[in-house]
Amino acid sequence: MLLFIPVATIAGDPAPMHPGSYVKGKLAAAKIKINFVAAKMEVSLSQFTDILNTKRRMTPRIALLLEKEFGFEAIELVRMQAEYDLYTEKTTQHNNNRKLD
Repeated sequence: MLLFIPVATIAGDPAPMHPGSYVKGKLAAAKIKINFVAAKMEVSLSQFTDILNTKRRMTPRIALLLEKEFGFEAIELVRMQAEYDLYTEKTTQHNNNRKLD
């Protein structure tokens, strides 16, 4: 179904895209309901919705379930999460180390 995940960034912003946002967009484009996906993967709707809304991390378990049930590439989703986490941590450290004038 969904075979290729490009290196994702938000247009005009160097921040990597959270894999939940990516999955949410692909599911919406394919007109697949989120509650159907959660039920098919046997995960709670609230947990899955939190991932899609970037409130939780994309875990390897969820990535593998998305691969098995819907054709996403688990390794790419996990890579996207790692890039997002690294960017977020770098941004946090940079902001915390900024000197106040």
